[in-house]
Amino acid sequence: MLQEIAGTHFNEAFFQATLTFTDGGEYGVASVSQFTAQTYEARTYQITGEEKRVFQFLTFELSPGKRLGFYNTHLSFETPAIRAKQVAELKKHLKTHPCEWLVIVGDFNFDQSYDEWAQFNDFQWCNGGENPWQDTFLAPDETMQVFAIDNILTTPNVTIKQIQKNDSKYSDHALLWAELDFQI
Repeated sequence: MLQEIAGTHFNEAFFQATLTFTDGGEYGVASVSQFTAQTYEARTYQITGEEKRVFQFLTFELSPGKRLGFYNTHLSFETPAIRAKQVAELKKHLKTHPCEWLVIVGDFNFDQSYDEWAQFNDFQWCNGGENPWQDTFLAPDETMQVFAIDNILTTPNVTIKQIQKNDSKYSDHALLWAELDFQI
């Protein structure tokens, strides 16, 4: 399925399953790229809720000796306390794998308060912060207080040129995308 989505536009596709369904198929996190990744790894969070949660980490050499670190994550939906522990684990990985530029994307499930985003105050936010909040979770859910749960985060040395949200009939999430400039 991922190769079908990637099509001919993307050279590489990475999938990390978190659930396998009894009637076939898998659920997880996927990243696609038109550029060749130097490295790829997937890590399972040590603290999770009902479902296993992971993050993917890819590096790309954008210019000689200068790397982009790209993270894709899906945090637990259950509680802010679980998510805070997962964010701490993710940020620890960021510090031990330094790159010139960082981009973190994903479903952060920060659905109880915008205050949960303060854990990433050292990053630029494409959803919220200096930009307007955009609800990216489209399904009704009485347990949620906030529906802007997906984001694209960058280090301050990345220029955010454009941000857009596209609703989808194929998912309970809208597609949030951004055009970024790494000023190479």
